[in-house]
Amino acid sequence: AGSEILAREIDSIAVKGKNETIRIFEPRCLSVDATEVDTDLCRAYEAALRSYRTRDWGAAEGAFQQLAAQHDPVSAAMLERVRLMQANPPEEDWDGVWRMTSK
Repeated sequence: AGSEILAREIDSIAVKGKNETIRIFEPRCLSVDATEVDTDLCRAYEAALRSYRTRDWGAAEGAFQQLAAQHDPVSAAMLERVRLMQANPPEEDWDGVWRMTSK
């Protein structure tokens, strides 16, 4: 879709039994119809995701919490994951990919 669609990257995952990483995107709207709220949400989520992937759990938690408070269910789900990661930190060689453990 290129620049015609405003989309945000939700996550990178690997399904159970596979090593291939899949990047998941959410199309938000046509770029010409994007509001400041749409673009701000995408930018804020991108920053939160960057904090998550660099293991800056405090920054990721705060950012996802702010987005979840704006009724963003994706951020609410990521907030729960951040809290899980805080309680059970990933291995040192973690690459930021969420690996599914069940189908």
